Amino acid sequence: MSGQALCGGWKGVLGHILVSSVVAFVLHFLWESAQCIPFFVHRYERFGFVPTMVRAATGDILLTWISVAAVALTVRDARWVRNVTRRRTLVVLTVVNVVLAIAVERYALSAGRWSYTEINPVIPMVDVSLLPVLQLVLLVPLTFVIANRLRKRPAACQSNRSI
Repeated sequence: MSGQALCGGWKGVLGHILVSSVVAFVLHFLWESAQCIPFFVHRYERFGFVPTMVRAATGDILLTWISVAAVALTVRDARWVRNVTRRRTLVVLTVVNVVLAIAVERYALSAGRWSYTEINPVIPMVDVSLLPVLQLVLLVPLTFVIANRLRKRPAACQSNRSI
């Protein structure tokens, strides 16, 4: 295996996307499964609980990558996921994920995709659950912290600026 494949290039980018997507899927699947029964009313009859959670977590992967693109455009740095804990990046990422979560929730509620149980904490004025907002705000950066640790770059790559 060449140093280029380990340090970057398309294989490095695709590897990072794959690892990040798997990490995002696992985190979101666990979150969705834990919050769903006590806080949300879904129509499982069509697919069943586990397939519904798989579908939700897969949608969350898409939301993760939409967040990545929005932040990259805003901070003008496509490599921001390599240093997700920078203050400016975290502020932009938080704002993007709050807006994205509220938009998705409002759409899903108006389309009748799910509803809330009585114990679900709802954010006043926007009338959406706090849980999906926290989900994106917490799990998107955590996805990249974990993925970056799983894909530690070899010492030979430390001076290489590619992903």
